[in-house]
Amino acid sequence: MQRSLSRRRVKRPVLLAAAAVVAALFVAGCAVSPNTTIRPAPQVDLQRFMGDWYVIGNIPTRPERNAFNAVESYTLQPDGTIATRFRYREGAFDGELKTMNPVATVVPGTQNAVWGMQFIWPVKAEYVIVDIDREYQLTIIGRSDRDYAWIM
Repeated sequence: MQRSLSRRRVKRPVLLAAAAVVAALFVAGCAVSPNTTIRPAPQVDLQRFMGDWYVIGNIPTRPERNAFNAVESYTLQPDGTIATRFRYREGAFDGELKTMNPVATVVPGTQNAVWGMQFIWPVKAEYVIVDIDREYQLTIIGRSDRDYAWIM
């Protein structure tokens, strides 16, 4: 009997300490403000960034929630804007092909890493190139609101 009571006394403080650590980690994870500016990549070579990017993971926008085989393509225009074509299959890999054609504009002073993506005039959505590998084969795109993200 004495032995089981001492085990309970030891278990309870350990459980309380573990719960406190988990709670602290949870609170620390929530401490980041959703409006904190997301840090862009230090430099993006626009010529190398142009072309097809295959979406391999995302926090989707409303139109993307049921998208399959999504591909985002970029073409630098003579006026400096970036013609964008986002195409995907609706609902299944063999679903109807859907396409969106926003126009992007590089935000000056961002080393080409922050764009304004315009789907409907005059609204431009923030588009931040957060990371890009040296070979320009993998990129992470995000937004300061941390509401959408793409791994391509």
